[in-house]
Amino acid sequence: MKTIVSNYAPGIIIALTISLAAMFLGEHYEAPTMLFAVLLGMSFSFLRTDEKCAAGLEFAAKTLLKVGVALLGVRLTLGDFVALGPMTLGWIALAIITTIILGYILSARSSCGGWFGVLTGGAVGICGASAALAISTVIPKSEKNDQFVTLTVLGVTTMSTLAMIIYPVLSEYLGWNDTQAGIFFGATIHDVAQVAGAGFSVSDEAGNAAVMVKLIRVAMLFPVVVVLGIIASRIAATNGGVKEKVAVVPAFLVVFAVLVGINSVGAIPTSATPVIVSISKLFLTAGVAALGVRSELSKTLQLGLFPIFVLVAETVWIAVFIAAIMYFGGMTA
Repeated sequence: MKTIVSNYAPGIIIALTISLAAMFLGEHYEAPTMLFAVLLGMSFSFLRTDEKCAAGLEFAAKTLLKVGVALLGVRLTLGDFVALGPMTLGWIALAIITTIILGYILSARSSCGGWFGVLTGGAVGICGASAALAISTVIPKSEKNDQFVTLTVLGVTTMSTLAMIIYPVLSEYLGWNDTQAGIFFGATIHDVAQVAGAGFSVSDEAGNAAVMVKLIRVAMLFPVVVVLGIIASRIAATNGGVKEKVAVVPAFLVVFAVLVGINSVGAIPTSATPVIVSISKLFLTAGVAALGVRSELSKTLQLGLFPIFVLVAETVWIAVFIAAIMYFGGMTA
């Protein structure tokens, strides 16, 4: 036991400390916590070669982030789905699917590979950094995985922040009412915090609508990751006879689904929910911080401008798709 603690403790403590610092900065300067986490993490990248920290950082980047994603289930209930109606759910699902397909098409013949487009498409389509971390656990592994995830987190967080500023102005220009604006924010902005920021900057009504729609996108994380796990598993099994074991339904997603079910029947005390959500945020941020420490900035920059182009294209696509659907009455207030 003492050996295990000595092996894992230094890296975990570093990741959690950076996480707390990022959360403090995010709250006090009203800026994206995940952006602070990855940037602060990268400033400590010299520790990635320290053997004392390696095991703990890997644990934070993999296990803690999975726990963080799993705990997101306490924010959802099955009633959230019913409230939006099948038509809206269908359009949101289609927006996510087409965004992932677009990412794959754009990246398939590039040096990044198609799975990079799947990673970014899922992050843009579902819930930003959290989705990127979850999807990275089921897609085929490569030596560039950490760089891809780090760049994706940086990209989606930055564009979420820009969207939080631009989309309220756009919604006013298009003449949408508060509920329509909230639906648009929730269906297009990547990260939950920025969705809330955009919505409540317009009105409480817009904020409530934005958060509800966004949480439905978060719930799409389960089926999307399961499907991607099945696809990755089958590809790995037929890849020249080399079989890579891929969890079709990762355990953390099972916990996510179970928590949604428990929360739907009111079995989770109201007072416990904020505590669990805070723990989830802490672990997710620690996972991002650990990825930042483990990544090499020089290698990330060597990926060039193409990954940024893919992220921007996906962001524009989902915004145009949802705006068009709303214009033609597919998603109404």
